[in-house]
Formats: sequence, structure tokens, C-alpha cells
Amino acid sequence: MELSRKMHTHSGALAVALLAGVATATGCDVSTAPRSQPVTVAVTADTIIAGLNIAGTVTWLQFTLPVAIHNGRTVPVSVDLCLASVEEPSGTDWRMVWAPLCVLEGTTPPTVAPGETKTFQWQVVAAVSGPGGPKWGSQTVNGAYRLSIATAALGALTSNTFAVNLLTTSTAAALDLPLRLP
Repeated sequence: MELSRKMHTHSGALAVALLAGVATATGCDVSTAPRSQPVTVAVTADTIIAGLNIAGTVTWLQFTLPVAIHNGRTVPVSVDLCLASVEEPSGTDWRMVWAPLCVLEGTTPPTVAPGETKTFQWQVVAAVSGPGGPKWGSQTVNGAYRLSIATAALGALTSNTFAVNLLTTSTAAALDLPLRLP
């Protein structure tokens, strides 16, 4: 019995040593310390105004996300809108409500150089009713959201929280925007 316990303890320590060796040999970062040179993603407006457009049998939600990405690393970072998504809070987690449909043939995603902050205007277009796609995956439009961008080297990068408000007559009045009616 004692020999079995010693062998089990020894094999557990061997497994930990093997995993640490494999992680080191493959270049995995097993450190839990915060990164001193992060890549940050920020939606630069607290509130985004969205509009609805009807085209045939599809009602489209449309808004523009003003995004700033800062690369605090020493190597360039690729930023691919096709790997971006909009997420909404769901309990203690976040769930995706929109991601673009992309055709990537012959396109190269933009890069952010070390130390650079680059700004983007990303269009979000989603069907809220009808047969179009991509679909807006939330029951409502007005609410809190964040932007998430998947990267191979850094995992998911998430932005600050921002609000989306659907443009209505009362929203325009509150913002003191002139309305042009056809």
C-alpha cells in the first residue's frame, strides 16, 4: 500500500515536470504575471446611435463602431474585422450577438505597429427581421455591449463597454439632432 502511494505521488510529480518541459520547449507562456506591454482595444464613444433600414423583406440594423487599437508590444499585431464580434452581458458572462460574414480571398488584415495606436470605423450591419444575414442575436438593440477580437497570438481582446441606442424621434430630440423627414 505504501509503495503504491509513493508511486502515485512520484508519477504525479513526473507528469507536472513533463508538462512544464513541454510548455517551455514549445514556447508557451505559463506566466500568470500581467503583461507589461498590452494590446488594448477601445470603442471611443460611450454611446453608439443605431439606425434601421428596410430593404425588401429584411430590416437591417446599422451602426458604426469607432475603434482605437493600441499596440504596446514590440512586434506588429494583425487586426482582422472578420474575427471581431459584438457581445452583450449574459449573467456573469458575455455572449456573442453579432459577427460579420466575410469572404477573405486575397485580403490581408491591417497591422498595428509596435507603439502605434490605429483607429478604425467598423460597420455593423445585421438583419433584425427577414431572411438576411448576419443576424442580430439579441432580442433588443438598446443596451450595453463590448467588442471582442480573436487573435492567434493574444487570444481574445475585448473593449470597454459601450451603449447602443436605436435612433427614434425621442432619441433625436434628447440629442438635439435635426430630423429630416421625407
